[in-house]
Amino acid sequence: MAFTDQIKTSFESKVFNDEPDSFIYINRTYASKNEPQPDSEDLKLIKLFDSPDESQLTGNHAFSGPYGHEKCNLDIYEKIYFYRPLFDRSEYEKSTQEIAKETGADKFFKEWNAKYKKINRSITTDEENWIERRDEQRELAREELEKKYESELQEYYKILDPYNKSLKGSFLINDELRAPITAENLDKYITPNKTSLTLISESLIAEWYSLDDSFALKADTPQKKITAIKKRRADIIKFLPEGKSIDELLDQELLENHKVTRKTINDKKIKKAQEEAQEDKEHRIASGEATFAEVVSQLLITPQFYLLLIGAGLFFYYFYQLENWEPKETINCGNPQSSYEENVCDRAYERTFEEKWGRKPGKLPKIP
Repeated sequence: MAFTDQIKTSFESKVFNDEPDSFIYINRTYASKNEPQPDSEDLKLIKLFDSPDESQLTGNHAFSGPYGHEKCNLDIYEKIYFYRPLFDRSEYEKSTQEIAKETGADKFFKEWNAKYKKINRSITTDEENWIERRDEQRELAREELEKKYESELQEYYKILDPYNKSLKGSFLINDELRAPITAENLDKYITPNKTSLTLISESLIAEWYSLDDSFALKADTPQKKITAIKKRRADIIKFLPEGKSIDELLDQELLENHKVTRKTINDKKIKKAQEEAQEDKEHRIASGEATFAEVVSQLLITPQFYLLLIGAGLFFYYFYQLENWEPKETINCGNPQSSYEENVCDRAYERTFEEKWGRKPGKLPKIP
């Protein structure tokens, strides 16, 4: 199945036999009311579909792919891709809502949405044959509402059907357009990445980097252009292949900006690599696959380890102080009243003995 309003850009062609590195090729599949243009120097027809599906002849919303809903500035789209899509979702929805209000069919859609939600809530998915019962209830509810608003719906479709027909094309076309490789065309059609920057020369990369304007489709306001330029330059720095340098091809102001941005990106890369390495180490420690050195290094950077170390130090310090603490009140060592007083008297005796005899009690004196 061929999707309409689908654009693919490449440095390789399906139908042109050009010298390498000469053109950018834009492969287009789109619905049109007009017959495809005959082959020309820069445009060649690839395929004209014989019996396309009716939905394909309506086209898709421009710029966002087959299933997208993103709004697009069709004037800019037409300037870049050289055709205007038949279908503009935002305009279509606005028109159908206006037709529904004009004919009174909007009341049908409001009631139908409410009943649709109510039916979904009333049927649980663990019941037997719930899908069949749900679909049956939906069909009955819709038939009931269609009878209620029969005249309004007839008027609605009477206006809507010709409107829908006006959006349909007569042809589904697949062709290829070529554009010379310039900085402006690179900005229109190519995304800066490792592949694209490998295929173009350093001088073209420098010209692309130096552009003080943006031709990207989304850059349709002054602020969006500034953002697009910054992103383009950052991406060129990020994906510039090894062995390629554009420093000598930039003016002084851009060169300084280039160096600053490159340092910022490199710092972010280093930080990201360190974070990923740390996450990998933590995962291997948790799964028991880490080495002893990794476990120790992880322990040394864990705040809880130092809190535990401080706690242990405080514990032993206070224990030592408690062991060597002596009360200010006098203890009668001739008649100690508790084991605590006995310990205090024993320590006092040991200190006195050692001060007098130069040795602890029970140890033999040193013989000269």
